[in-house]
Amino acid sequence: MIRKFTRHELYDLVWSKPMTTLAKEFNLSDNGLRKICIKNDIPLPNLGYWAKAKYGKIVTRISLPRHRNDNDKLIEINVIDGNIKTSKNKNYFLSQISNNKGLSLTVAKKLSNPNKLIIEAQSHLKIDKKSWNNPASEITFTQKGFLDLVVAPKNLSRALCIYDCLIKNLDILNYKIKLDNKGTYISSMDNHEIGFSFREKYRIVESTDNHGWKNRDLIPSGILSIKLDAFGTSEFKDYEKKSLEEQLPKILAKIEFKIKEIRDLRELQEERENEKARRLEIAQEELRERLEEKARIEKIAQEIQRKKDDELNEFLIFYNAAERWRKYVMLKEYYDIVCSEYEKGNKIKDNEWLTWAKKKLDWYNPLLDIEDSILSNVDKDKLVFTK
Repeated sequence: MIRKFTRHELYDLVWSKPMTTLAKEFNLSDNGLRKICIKNDIPLPNLGYWAKAKYGKIVTRISLPRHRNDNDKLIEINVIDGNIKTSKNKNYFLSQISNNKGLSLTVAKKLSNPNKLIIEAQSHLKIDKKSWNNPASEITFTQKGFLDLVVAPKNLSRALCIYDCLIKNLDILNYKIKLDNKGTYISSMDNHEIGFSFREKYRIVESTDNHGWKNRDLIPSGILSIKLDAFGTSEFKDYEKKSLEEQLPKILAKIEFKIKEIRDLRELQEERENEKARRLEIAQEELRERLEEKARIEKIAQEIQRKKDDELNEFLIFYNAAERWRKYVMLKEYYDIVCSEYEKGNKIKDNEWLTWAKKKLDWYNPLLDIEDSILSNVDKDKLVFTK
């Protein structure tokens, strides 16, 4: 089923709930829906967005960029029917292949306008024997780097016709054939590959030579076989009631099925890696936030402690000044008594001492705080008077 959305509608959807939740509603993969959004320039929530929103933290919604054709263009999303598990329903693929009018599923008796890979394979054929004692063991095979093919010479024409028909239909289905020294591969447009081989099966014939030695010869059986290698090996071969040519729709359906299996697995792995990365980033973001909160609290505590220390220092200055004043008053009282006695003629101290004492009183007075050249480095607040 095709559902159509404007960019703004799809934008509202992806910002209304987590991508994994929305993708499940469409029976799509998280990564598949994300690619659709990226293709249409629809911004997505950053990693950790929904985790922050869940706990009431401040989140930022990215605005939708404007496009000229926003009101005209509709985004089509193929919402897969939830009742059809395409990755596990082989009949679904067989039905798709059988009903595809663009395919030509009938194998010709003779080659007509063959694919270039068939032509190249024909030009690089070799002949070998599986037994030097039995001429019937002769086989024809392609060299490395060309289409995989091993058949008896008499079945070569038939095998090439099947091969050619298969390749042409794969091309219609947007598959490519890749060749290297390791073998032949069927590749999808998104680079998922299936190993492919075309063989004639052998039968074992035991014989005894003139010297009484027993030999086991491999003789081509006339039964052609195609093997697909992905998630195990799937084999299609000639049967008494059904030839390999008649099984072409099943072969194509199996290829589609296996590619879908590979794609699903890759997407699942990618989703798991993305989810793992998202969880890691969320955890890292939460750790950063906790560290920032801890640093903020520590900064507040340090500021409070600084203010407390400053206040205490100011109080100590105040206290020391008061203590100095008390001692200054005591010294001033003594100085005044000595001056009074001096004026009465009772010269306890001489005039020079009175002058010196007056200067020291002014130096020690916390209200005047006059400097003294001799006692310039003395901390007046820390003077200790002992009895």
